[in-house]
Amino acid sequence: MTQAQDSTMHRSWSKLMSAFVQRATTYEEVARSVSKITEFDSSTIHEIIESKIELKRLANLPDKLDRRFLQDVLTQNKKSMEAFSMVMDLLLTRPGLFSQQEFSDFQVRLMAAENSISLAKNQYNSLMTARKMEDLLYP
Repeated sequence: MTQAQDSTMHRSWSKLMSAFVQRATTYEEVARSVSKITEFDSSTIHEIIESKIELKRLANLPDKLDRRFLQDVLTQNKKSMEAFSMVMDLLLTRPGLFSQQEFSDFQVRLMAAENSISLAKNQYNSLMTARKMEDLLYP
C-alpha cells in the first residue's frame, strides 16, 4: 500500500469514527437532558459516555487494521446504542417529557448523525472494496 493510499484509508476511517462519536455525543446530550427532568438511571449516561470515550480512542487507526479491531468498534457502537435505547424507551412512554420542538430537535440531530455514519461507512467500504480488502468492510 502506498503512502497516499494509506493516507486515504486513514482519512476515510477518521470520517467514519467521527460520525460514530457525533452520534454518541448526541446520545449523551439527550440522556443528560432526560436526567435533568426525571429520576433517570445515571449508569445509562455513564455507559454512553464510556462508549464515546472508547470510540474516540478507537478513532486512531492502528498500524494494521484487522477484524478484531473492527469488532471492538462494533462492540462500542452496540453498547452505546443499547444504552440509548433505554433513553428512547423512556421518551416514548412519557411523550410529554419534552416539548414537541425539543423532541423534533433531538430527532433531527440523530438523523443527521445517522446520515453521516451511512455516508462515511459507504465511503470506507467502497475504499476497502476497491483495494480488495473485503475482509475489512464495516458491516
